[in-house]
Amino acid sequence: MLYLYGANIPAHKKLRYALTSIYGIGYKTASRICDELGFGEEVYVQDLTEVHISKICQFIEQNYLIEGDLRKETHLNVSRFINISCYRGLRHSLALPIRGQRTHSNASTQKRLGNRFKK
Repeated sequence: MLYLYGANIPAHKKLRYALTSIYGIGYKTASRICDELGFGEEVYVQDLTEVHISKICQFIEQNYLIEGDLRKETHLNVSRFINISCYRGLRHSLALPIRGQRTHSNASTQKRLGNRFKK
């Protein structure tokens, strides 16, 4: 088990799939990282050396926003929307769907959660 950026990366998985356990890295990003660094399709996490792990960490830090920094930026963006009272901010503050989904027949779970947060 490898521990990177606050996430446990399973050793028995292929590298492309294992990197997705880091918040902010999906499959496409993980594939791009592996291609840039020259790792093949069949590389497992348990086969990596310390040099490979440091290369991966350095590449991710230089090119991507992940884990705590990404969560912080997302939270700041949402709070900015709420502070300027735009439509998206109002929907966030009421805990309703943001991107134009129906609420008459759908989003009942979201509306229940919204009522809980409003109190």
